[in-house]
Amino acid sequence: MPIHGPGVLQNPVMADLDVQEQKVNGTATGRKRHLDEVKHLAIADALKKANADVLIEPTFVTEIFGSKVTTTVTGYPSNYRNFRSVTAADVPVLETYVMQTAKATKATEQPKKKGKGTAAIIGAGIVVLTIVSILVGGGF
Repeated sequence: MPIHGPGVLQNPVMADLDVQEQKVNGTATGRKRHLDEVKHLAIADALKKANADVLIEPTFVTEIFGSKVTTTVTGYPSNYRNFRSVTAADVPVLETYVMQTAKATKATEQPKKKGKGTAAIIGAGIVVLTIVSILVGGGF
């Protein structure tokens, strides 16, 4: 993920993702008003069970009992492998990522209003496009 801040220069890094074929489940319970936190705890439980770095295509099932909520997540556990600096051969992968990044809203959420977050996303896109331009143009 891009790092932003004054005076921060980022050297892009690529990694392979080893996705397991077997799905894993994780569960967490908490207060209804902390639903996002409970979802994160469910993901953490699944990752711990699978000894994984990231959960791909997480699917949540949430049950509400008064003010308490129980969330179960199911997804494919994955691990990062082979960290390396970006090379010219990686440019097509980066271009595909930039072109295929979808804007999605969960069915239970309302679309968010544009604000500071939009500027950060646009800034991240500009950083990626700049890196791709340097790599394609041989600007190393």
